[in-house]
Amino acid sequence: MYSIKEKCLLLKILDTFLFIFVLFIFIYSIFASHTSSVHTLQKEVCCFSLVARVFFFASMEEFLYRVYFPEKLLSYFSFTKHYKKNNKRVETVIFLLSCTLFAFAHLYLGFFNVIFAFLVALFLNKTYICAKTKWNKLIAFILISAIHGLYNLFAFLIII
Repeated sequence: MYSIKEKCLLLKILDTFLFIFVLFIFIYSIFASHTSSVHTLQKEVCCFSLVARVFFFASMEEFLYRVYFPEKLLSYFSFTKHYKKNNKRVETVIFLLSCTLFAFAHLYLGFFNVIFAFLVALFLNKTYICAKTKWNKLIAFILISAIHGLYNLFAFLIII
């Protein structure tokens, strides 16, 4: 069996790899040109592939911006004295930071879409928080991933 120190070290290593992977996805989502993927989608004959892609990337974004970053920042700030005094204010700042990061990840779509993405992020964050308190994190994550995926599917069908 592993000792507690070894388990902590393994968790830190896994956490670091996950952070690097998530950071890569974030950077890719900002700088990738998605216009070529739209033309590729027009040539696809398999509907399942399109739906799988749309829902996979929507769930990755939701995991990154609703689950991973906010909980990472909350775990960091929960050890500080500032959080204990102003926990509601810190949670609000993290909430808005998560929305801002989500919006800037959609910068390739143009300025007005960044504003729209910010408003959608506010809605998705609030939905996630409400569903998390009413049910649990997994159901909340599935719910917001489904909402995001359906929106993306609808947007792709309009473009095609």
